[in-house]
Amino acid sequence: MEERLAGNKSILVQNFLGLFSIQVLNYLIPLATTPYLTRVLGKEYYASNEYIVSLVGYFVVLIDFGFNISATKRISEKRNSQESLSRIASGILALKVLLMLVSVVVLLFLVDAVPAIGRLKLLVYFSIGSLAGAALFPLWYFLGLEKMKKVAVINIVCRALSAVAIFFIVKNETDFIYISLLNSVAGLASAFAAIYLMKKDGIDFILPRVKYIVALFKESSHFFLSRAAITLYVNTTVILLGTYVGFGELGLFNIAFKIMILSRTPFDILNSVVYPNMASTKNMDLLKKILLLAAVSSTLIYLVLFFGADLILWIIAGKEFVPADDVLRILCLILPLSAVHSLLGGSVLVVHNKSKYFTRSNILSAGLYFIAVAILFLTDNVSLISMAWILVLVDVFVFIYRAYYVRKFKFLTA
Repeated sequence: MEERLAGNKSILVQNFLGLFSIQVLNYLIPLATTPYLTRVLGKEYYASNEYIVSLVGYFVVLIDFGFNISATKRISEKRNSQESLSRIASGILALKVLLMLVSVVVLLFLVDAVPAIGRLKLLVYFSIGSLAGAALFPLWYFLGLEKMKKVAVINIVCRALSAVAIFFIVKNETDFIYISLLNSVAGLASAFAAIYLMKKDGIDFILPRVKYIVALFKESSHFFLSRAAITLYVNTTVILLGTYVGFGELGLFNIAFKIMILSRTPFDILNSVVYPNMASTKNMDLLKKILLLAAVSSTLIYLVLFFGADLILWIIAGKEFVPADDVLRILCLILPLSAVHSLLGGSVLVVHNKSKYFTRSNILSAGLYFIAVAILFLTDNVSLISMAWILVLVDVFVFIYRAYYVRKFKFLTA
């Protein structure tokens, strides 16, 4: 029994490190290039790039469609059946490609219909490869099998090469369009390499039946709604600030938000790695220890960011971005809240077949966000500080909602 627990923990650690490298690089490499880009591009062009990144982010969520939860669970449950794995993988990839095609059509329509987007159309065109990469990268497969090591190495190499290329290619303001192109190339290279690993793993890609694709779509729809609700209010904040406050101010908000997201990344990864394990074992004693670790460590990180905000901004982005210090102090309140409520949602409510409460928490929080934003616009109080406080308010709500139902069903009181 003790050997089995030790092996279980070892797998968790290995997969945490694997997924940690993937997710951290998704944020760390852009953050590592930020000091260079903010100085070469300035606030306006830097924010223009982030504006399109946020727009494309809507479609990445549509393409992912919650499969990192639903498909991960399916793969984990059928890991001993090669035929079932091939069927699931083929169905998910086919569905994601269909969603990508829909996304490209809508994105191209927006280029012609919305002047603010049309002015940045080259950025949009170069970002289409990122959508293809999102469709083809099978993170859900390797998460479900708890085999993250090789795919993590692939991601590290592709993202690192992309980052190095930025320093050689982006030399002035007009070169900012190539950032999206480099990210697209890296995403596609990672995806094709990961699919090659699936083939080596014995996966046979087959043409799935329409009925099966529809079933996968329905199964994952509530996870999509949950994820979409979160992305909707996060990306909408960027879009609203860029449209109504200006790209200069958006640049300040975005760098603070990016630092908060990077700081939160270890806890998002922890949740992703723990989830398939909890789906299989439902070991709530282990989860309680993980919750305590997440709560304590996230609070410590928050204190570092709060007291070191000025210095951190100066090091990462330069003197021009130091005025974002108060925004950073506010946004980082999200850290301890999300570190805990993300585990309560996926690794407690979902694994105990209470997904509806997980989904509701995100949908209701999105509703709360839009009501709060509407009040700000009606009272003419839109600012970087007020928008930051709204994001904190949303996470407070999610934390309280999930904690209430976890306590109500006594999942952690064994």
